[in-house]
Amino acid sequence: MSDIYVYYHCPGDSISNYKELGLLLIERLTTGTTIQAGLYRKKGPPQTLMEVYRDVGNEQTFCELMATEAVSLYQKHMATIPDRHIEIFSAL
Repeated sequence: MSDIYVYYHCPGDSISNYKELGLLLIERLTTGTTIQAGLYRKKGPPQTLMEVYRDVGNEQTFCELMATEAVSLYQKHMATIPDRHIEIFSAL
């Protein structure tokens, strides 16, 4: 099992839009699974959000699905997809 951290910077005053899209993406990716997830905001500027997905079984499949869902979601809401940085960690 792995934990996946995805962080991205939000342009200026649009953090509320990106927060809404982040929560929708988390819902899409975790509904019906045992994956635990949350959305976090970095304190202070720049405005950075981080999605955290815990206990992911197959990280490659999950990351592929996440990329597809993110593009679809941002296109649907006519938003520019941010440069998403992904880090994958597993327990020692």
